[in-house]
Amino acid sequence: MTVSRTIARGRKVATQPGNMRTLEGVILPITWNRYNQAKDFSIFTEEGDDILIDSYSAASMKKIKGNLNSRVEVQGQIYDTDMGDKIIRVCKVKKIKGLL
Repeated sequence: MTVSRTIARGRKVATQPGNMRTLEGVILPITWNRYNQAKDFSIFTEEGDDILIDSYSAASMKKIKGNLNSRVEVQGQIYDTDMGDKIIRVCKVKKIKGLL
């Protein structure tokens, strides 16, 4: 699943090739389909950044959906679009136990 074009306008531009980062935050749904199912997601970080999620793996998308509104640690490559949005291509998702 990829971030829809209506959410991430502009082309992706890698900040640095192979720029893997780990972020902590809460996974939130940001768009829904006509059946009221979440289809696009973001992670709201402790620093106040809202980063769109792009998952190229069905397994990581399943973990993303299973951890909605939960505090998580995600690992992936960060991209900036030419429109100023940030996108993380997620490769790992880990739920953080404890208070939200």
